Amino acid sequence: MDISLSPVPYEDKSVLSNLIQFYRYDSSEFDGHVISQHGLYLYKFLDHQWTEEYRHPFIVKVDGEIASFVLVILDVPNGV
Repeated sequence: MDISLSPVPYEDKSVLSNLIQFYRYDSSEFDGHVISQHGLYLYKFLDHQWTEEYRHPFIVKVDGEIASFVLVILDVPNGV
């Protein structure tokens, strides 16, 4: 089994957004997230993944297939 972790470039923002939809759907019964009137689960920090230097989005692949994602936050500035 080959597992890889790759940074998500801004050009693949839609891939991350789609994966977040699956995650929000699956966890909604536990965390209370509700679907919007547009049929989407909102994630207000999506664009911040590429605009805030302490955020780092990654795609996890297993044997070349997308398996998951990871959103890493490092050294959050005071007050955030």
